[in-house]
Amino acid sequence: MEIPASLHEHGNIDSAALQFENEVTLPSWDSPYSMFLQEILNEEEADSYRDFEYEWMEVDARATHRIDGYPDAIQGDMYLECQLVTNGLYCGDSTGYSNPL
Repeated sequence: MEIPASLHEHGNIDSAALQFENEVTLPSWDSPYSMFLQEILNEEEADSYRDFEYEWMEVDARATHRIDGYPDAIQGDMYLECQLVTNGLYCGDSTGYSNPL
């Protein structure tokens, strides 16, 4: 198979430096992984956790790409949506969330 001529012209990608580092990640308050926190923390402790989570995410505003750990959820946790789509429900609108299966 020959490489298309346009690939040589438009397919060049500049190199970029990578920096690997270890970091601690936290589940977002909305994540199913932190649901048990809602049961064991009182309101003041829960507020402190959410404040800490917000400050933690604001420390470094660079784009972050992780191999493991909890994601920085920008538009809420995707756990439920991923589970529904994996099981064949369409989540492009609200119908996937109300399907009784």
